Amino acid sequence: MSNNYNYEYLDDTVEEGVFTPWQEVDIEICCFTDLGIKVAINDEYIGLVYENQVYGYYEEGQRLKAYIKCVREDGRIDVSLQPSQGRHVYQTTDKVTPPAGCQPRVPFVAEVMYRDVPWCGTP
Repeated sequence: MSNNYNYEYLDDTVEEGVFTPWQEVDIEICCFTDLGIKVAINDEYIGLVYENQVYGYYEEGQRLKAYIKCVREDGRIDVSLQPSQGRHVYQTTDKVTPPAGCQPRVPFVAEVMYRDVPWCGTP
């Protein structure tokens, strides 16, 4: 790896059953590769966040929460910086409210999930 940190002691693969899909884990950014971001998972394993799933600015050595997307057949770990899509939608509804004075015509969760449904006004 191309940074000042020593991650050589971390395992590249994991045995089946150690992680479950969408399990929250602690990660540290190890380095940036052509495929994405290589991360240390719980100070034990190496995982990868694919480049097309990175939606922000991160730095080597940065620590944050992430989620096990899957453990592949070869034992390598795919990581996501965002929770599973279903969990993310419900977490978002806690932070977003309709405009003042506007009553949604459908349940608000459906509004977040289906962007083409108008919040208020006539159809």
